[in-house]
Amino acid sequence: MQSLNSMTIRSLAILIALVFPPQAAFADACVWKLQYGDNTVYFGGTIHLLPGNDQSLPEEYQLAYEASDVIAFETDIGKMSDPATASKMLAYALYKDERRLSNVLQPATYQALAKAYKEVGIPLSDQMTASYAILSLSIADLLRLGFSAEGVDPIFHAKAETDGKPIVALETIDEQLAVIGAMGEGYEDRFVSLSLEDRSNLEEDFEVLVKAWRHGDIETFWNQTVMESMREIPELN
Repeated sequence: MQSLNSMTIRSLAILIALVFPPQAAFADACVWKLQYGDNTVYFGGTIHLLPGNDQSLPEEYQLAYEASDVIAFETDIGKMSDPATASKMLAYALYKDERRLSNVLQPATYQALAKAYKEVGIPLSDQMTASYAILSLSIADLLRLGFSAEGVDPIFHAKAETDGKPIVALETIDEQLAVIGAMGEGYEDRFVSLSLEDRSNLEEDFEVLVKAWRHGDIETFWNQTVMESMREIPELN
Protein backbone atom coordinates (compact mmCIF):
# COMPACT_ATOMS: atom_id res chain seq x y z
CA MET A 1 0.00 0.00 0.00
CA GLN A 2 1.33 3.43 -0.84
CA SER A 3 2.03 5.81 1.99
CA LEU A 4 -1.12 7.30 3.47
CA ASN A 5 -2.68 6.47 0.24
CA SER A 6 -0.92 9.21 0.09
CA MET A 7 -2.41 12.69 -0.26
CA THR A 8 -6.02 11.69 -0.83
CA ILE A 9 -6.31 10.30 2.68
CA ARG A 10 -4.07 13.10 3.88
CA SER A 11 -6.53 15.63 2.51
CA LEU A 12 -9.14 14.06 4.76
CA ALA A 13 -7.05 14.51 7.87
CA ILE A 14 -9.41 17.34 8.81
CA LEU A 15 -12.25 14.79 8.78
CA ILE A 16 -10.44 12.29 11.05
CA ALA A 17 -9.57 13.39 14.59
CA LEU A 18 -7.60 11.13 16.91
CA VAL A 19 -6.55 12.12 20.40
CA PHE A 20 -3.67 10.37 22.16
CA PRO A 21 -3.86 10.72 25.96
CA PRO A 22 -1.43 8.63 27.98
CA GLN A 23 -3.66 5.84 29.33
CA ALA A 24 -6.05 3.72 27.31
CA ALA A 25 -9.41 3.09 28.91
CA PHE A 26 -10.38 0.38 26.43
CA ALA A 27 -7.77 -1.73 24.69
CA ASP A 28 -9.92 -2.47 21.64
CA ALA A 29 -11.16 1.02 20.79
CA CYS A 30 -9.86 4.55 20.30
CA VAL A 31 -11.21 5.66 23.68
CA TRP A 32 -9.04 6.84 26.57
CA LYS A 33 -9.70 7.79 30.17
CA LEU A 34 -7.91 10.41 32.23
CA GLN A 35 -8.50 10.87 35.94
CA TYR A 36 -7.44 13.75 38.18
CA GLY A 37 -8.78 13.58 41.70
CA ASP A 38 -12.52 13.14 41.45
CA ASN A 39 -12.62 14.29 37.82
CA THR A 40 -12.71 11.88 34.88
CA VAL A 41 -12.34 12.80 31.21
CA TYR A 42 -12.90 10.39 28.33
CA PHE A 43 -11.21 11.07 25.00
CA GLY A 44 -12.72 9.43 21.93
CA GLY A 45 -10.93 9.41 18.60
CA THR A 46 -13.61 9.93 15.96
CA ILE A 47 -13.86 9.36 12.25
CA HIS A 48 -16.24 11.53 10.28
CA LEU A 49 -17.05 9.21 7.38
CA LEU A 50 -18.31 5.68 7.93
CA PRO A 51 -19.19 2.87 5.51
CA GLY A 52 -22.80 3.31 4.45
CA ASN A 53 -23.49 -0.40 5.02
CA ASP A 54 -21.97 -0.51 8.51
CA GLN A 55 -22.35 2.48 10.81
CA SER A 56 -22.07 0.44 13.99
CA LEU A 57 -19.83 1.95 16.64
CA PRO A 58 -17.55 0.20 19.14
CA GLU A 59 -19.40 -0.33 22.44
CA GLU A 60 -16.73 1.63 24.29
CA TYR A 61 -17.98 4.90 22.79
CA GLN A 62 -21.45 4.41 24.19
CA LEU A 63 -20.02 3.48 27.60
CA ALA A 64 -17.88 6.63 27.66
CA TYR A 65 -20.84 8.73 26.54
CA GLU A 66 -23.08 7.34 29.27
CA ALA A 67 -20.41 7.99 31.92
CA SER A 68 -20.00 11.65 30.84
CA ASP A 69 -21.92 14.64 32.14
CA VAL A 70 -20.68 17.05 29.45
CA ILE A 71 -19.99 16.18 25.80
CA ALA A 72 -17.22 18.11 24.00
CA PHE A 73 -16.65 18.10 20.24
CA GLU A 74 -13.77 19.26 18.08
CA THR A 75 -15.93 22.06 16.71
CA ASP A 76 -19.51 23.31 16.88
CA ILE A 77 -21.30 20.41 15.18
CA GLY A 78 -24.65 22.13 15.61
CA LYS A 79 -23.61 24.94 13.30
CA MET A 80 -22.39 22.73 10.46
CA SER A 81 -25.78 22.84 8.72
CA ASP A 82 -26.24 26.57 9.34
CA PRO A 83 -26.39 28.63 6.10
CA ALA A 84 -23.97 31.08 7.71
CA THR A 85 -21.40 28.28 8.00
CA ALA A 86 -21.79 27.48 4.30
CA SER A 87 -21.08 31.13 3.51
CA LYS A 88 -17.98 31.08 5.71
CA MET A 89 -16.76 27.89 4.07
CA LEU A 90 -17.15 29.45 0.64
CA ALA A 91 -15.07 32.41 1.78
CA TYR A 92 -12.25 30.12 2.93
CA ALA A 93 -12.55 27.88 -0.14
CA LEU A 94 -11.77 30.60 -2.68
CA TYR A 95 -8.56 32.50 -3.35
CA LYS A 96 -8.97 36.19 -2.56
CA ASP A 97 -5.89 37.39 -4.45
CA GLU A 98 -4.38 36.80 -7.88
CA ARG A 99 -3.80 33.12 -7.19
CA ARG A 100 -5.82 30.58 -9.14
CA LEU A 101 -5.56 26.80 -9.43
CA SER A 102 -4.32 27.29 -12.98
CA ASN A 103 -1.35 29.36 -11.80
CA VAL A 104 -0.40 27.51 -8.59
CA LEU A 105 -0.50 24.10 -10.31
CA GLN A 106 1.58 22.81 -13.18
CA PRO A 107 -0.49 22.50 -16.40
CA ALA A 108 -0.44 18.69 -16.29
CA THR A 109 -1.58 18.67 -12.65
CA TYR A 110 -4.37 21.12 -13.35
CA GLN A 111 -5.57 19.07 -16.32
CA ALA A 112 -5.53 15.88 -14.22
CA LEU A 113 -7.52 17.62 -11.49
CA ALA A 114 -10.08 18.87 -14.02
CA LYS A 115 -10.40 15.33 -15.42
CA ALA A 116 -10.99 13.90 -11.93
CA TYR A 117 -13.71 16.47 -11.27
CA LYS A 118 -15.37 15.55 -14.55
CA GLU A 119 -15.31 11.87 -13.55
CA VAL A 120 -17.24 12.53 -10.34
CA GLY A 121 -19.58 15.00 -12.02
CA ILE A 122 -18.89 18.13 -10.01
CA PRO A 123 -17.77 21.53 -11.34
CA LEU A 124 -14.22 22.78 -10.75
CA SER A 125 -13.76 26.48 -10.10
CA ASP A 126 -10.36 27.94 -10.95
CA GLN A 127 -10.71 30.25 -7.96
CA MET A 128 -11.01 27.32 -5.52
CA THR A 129 -8.01 26.82 -3.24
CA ALA A 130 -5.95 23.67 -3.70
CA SER A 131 -6.92 22.37 -0.25
CA TYR A 132 -10.65 22.72 -0.79
CA ALA A 133 -10.39 21.35 -4.32
CA ILE A 134 -8.86 18.14 -2.99
CA LEU A 135 -11.15 17.95 0.02
CA SER A 136 -14.24 18.30 -2.17
CA LEU A 137 -12.96 15.68 -4.61
CA SER A 138 -12.06 13.23 -1.85
CA ILE A 139 -15.47 13.53 -0.20
CA ALA A 140 -17.19 13.08 -3.56
CA ASP A 141 -15.11 9.97 -4.22
CA LEU A 142 -15.91 8.43 -0.83
CA LEU A 143 -19.63 9.18 -1.06
CA ARG A 144 -19.65 7.60 -4.52
CA LEU A 145 -17.98 4.51 -3.00
CA GLY A 146 -20.79 4.19 -0.47
CA PHE A 147 -19.33 5.92 2.57
CA SER A 148 -21.70 8.08 4.57
CA ALA A 149 -21.24 11.67 5.69
CA GLU A 150 -22.97 10.66 8.94
CA GLY A 151 -19.92 10.02 11.09
CA VAL A 152 -19.33 9.54 14.80
CA ASP A 153 -19.58 13.18 15.84
CA PRO A 154 -23.07 13.89 14.43
CA ILE A 155 -24.35 10.64 15.96
CA PHE A 156 -23.27 11.60 19.48
CA HIS A 157 -24.19 15.25 19.01
CA ALA A 158 -27.75 14.16 18.25
CA LYS A 159 -27.70 11.83 21.28
CA ALA A 160 -26.50 14.62 23.56
CA GLU A 161 -29.18 16.99 22.30
CA THR A 162 -31.89 14.36 22.80
CA ASP A 163 -30.62 13.48 26.28
CA GLY A 164 -30.19 17.12 27.28
CA LYS A 165 -26.48 16.78 28.03
CA PRO A 166 -24.44 20.02 27.92
CA ILE A 167 -22.45 20.36 24.68
CA VAL A 168 -19.24 22.35 24.22
CA ALA A 169 -16.95 22.98 21.23
CA LEU A 170 -13.16 22.96 21.57
CA GLU A 171 -12.66 25.10 18.45
CA THR A 172 -14.78 27.55 16.52
CA ILE A 173 -16.02 26.91 12.99
CA ASP A 174 -13.67 29.64 11.77
CA GLU A 175 -10.66 27.95 13.34
CA GLN A 176 -11.56 24.66 11.65
CA LEU A 177 -12.05 26.28 8.26
CA ALA A 178 -8.75 28.13 8.57
CA VAL A 179 -6.92 24.84 9.19
CA ILE A 180 -8.45 23.35 6.05
CA GLY A 181 -7.62 26.44 4.04
CA ALA A 182 -3.95 26.27 5.01
CA MET A 183 -3.48 22.67 3.87
CA GLY A 184 -0.99 22.41 1.02
CA GLU A 185 -0.21 26.12 1.05
CA GLY A 186 3.19 26.76 -0.50
CA TYR A 187 3.43 23.29 -2.09
CA GLU A 188 0.09 23.13 -3.88
CA ASP A 189 1.27 21.22 -6.93
CA ARG A 190 2.81 18.40 -4.89
CA PHE A 191 -0.22 18.32 -2.60
CA VAL A 192 -2.64 17.95 -5.51
CA SER A 193 -0.55 15.63 -7.66
CA LEU A 194 0.03 13.14 -4.82
CA SER A 195 -3.66 13.19 -3.98
CA LEU A 196 -4.61 12.43 -7.56
CA GLU A 197 -2.06 9.63 -7.85
CA ASP A 198 -3.63 7.82 -4.92
CA ARG A 199 -7.29 8.02 -5.90
CA SER A 200 -7.22 4.49 -7.30
CA ASN A 201 -6.42 3.10 -3.83
CA LEU A 202 -8.79 5.34 -1.90
CA GLU A 203 -11.45 2.74 -1.09
CA GLU A 204 -8.95 0.12 0.09
CA ASP A 205 -6.90 2.54 2.16
CA PHE A 206 -9.87 4.22 3.80
CA GLU A 207 -11.25 0.81 4.75
CA VAL A 208 -7.88 0.06 6.40
CA LEU A 209 -8.15 3.26 8.42
CA VAL A 210 -11.74 2.57 9.46
CA LYS A 211 -10.77 -0.95 10.56
CA ALA A 212 -7.81 0.41 12.53
CA TRP A 213 -10.09 2.95 14.19
CA ARG A 214 -12.73 0.35 15.10
CA HIS A 215 -10.13 -1.91 16.76
CA GLY A 216 -8.03 0.76 18.46
CA ASP A 217 -5.06 -0.03 16.22
CA ILE A 218 -3.25 3.23 16.79
CA GLU A 219 0.02 2.01 15.28
CA THR A 220 -1.59 1.34 11.90
CA PHE A 221 -3.55 4.57 11.97
CA TRP A 222 -0.50 6.59 12.97
CA ASN A 223 1.75 5.00 10.36
CA GLN A 224 -0.82 5.33 7.58
CA THR A 225 -1.48 9.00 8.28
CA VAL A 226 0.96 11.04 10.30
CA MET A 227 4.26 9.24 9.70
CA GLU A 228 3.83 8.81 5.94
CA SER A 229 2.61 12.40 5.64
CA MET A 230 5.72 13.68 7.36
CA ARG A 231 7.99 11.54 5.18
CA GLU A 232 6.41 12.62 1.91
CA ILE A 233 5.86 16.27 2.83
CA PRO A 234 8.74 17.69 4.88
CA GLU A 235 6.80 20.94 5.36
CA LEU A 236 4.57 19.08 7.83
CA ASN A 237 7.46 18.39 10.21
